[in-house]
Amino acid sequence: MAKGNVSTAIDLKEGYYPSQPKDTLDGFRKDVCDDLYNYFGIKIEAEHHEVATSGQCEINLVYDEMIAMADNVIAVKNLVKVKAKRKNKVATFMPKPIFGDNASAMHTHQSLWNENSNVMYDKNDPMYNRNQEKSKRIEYRVPDPTANIYLLEAALLLAGLDGIKNKIDPGDPVEENVYKLSQEKKREYNIGSLPVSLKDALDSLSSDSNFLEEIFTKDFLETYSELKYKEYTAFAQTPTAWEVSMYADA
Repeated sequence: MAKGNVSTAIDLKEGYYPSQPKDTLDGFRKDVCDDLYNYFGIKIEAEHHEVATSGQCEINLVYDEMIAMADNVIAVKNLVKVKAKRKNKVATFMPKPIFGDNASAMHTHQSLWNENSNVMYDKNDPMYNRNQEKSKRIEYRVPDPTANIYLLEAALLLAGLDGIKNKIDPGDPVEENVYKLSQEKKREYNIGSLPVSLKDALDSLSSDSNFLEEIFTKDFLETYSELKYKEYTAFAQTPTAWEVSMYADA
């Protein structure tokens, strides 16, 4: 939690869009956005404090083509770290830096264009962004902020194209809060779960990676997986403070 005046401290999960004086990073975000535009030519769509305490922030970049956008992400992450250090603060892009609070993700928006036409747009659709062709897109909220953005963008594009090629049905939209659904209701909606650990993700990758080989070589995928399995093994073999507190006196 934030230190200092208890009346302005932000509690866990209570940080979404607070005004000053609770939002102490308003000036910092605006400073970052100004530098991104003035020195990098990166346009910002919006910026605000996010749900978690301890200064979780969101900065939305205006869309661009894939490589240009990946370059922008690298510039943003580096600039945020540099400016945070100058103010004696720590900027981290870890997906889960604080136990019990909201995690951080790199929400990724995707749309496919054919010359000047958004192929994801259907003027007869009743769903979101009706009559707004430029705004019709997919927002994928899963990606790890520490991921290599170039590999991530390529993998997401290939996964989408694979789904189109194989006519994979994404299912009907669910308007309820998925986090609050019972297990029975999830089965009714055919809602499954994504991998919950790095090892689970790597196991899934090894069982279904052919769609990536159009861009990534098989040697690259095997080497990448080998390195990441070693990373997971090192993590799994390292005792944590929680484990010590739970089992040291057993």
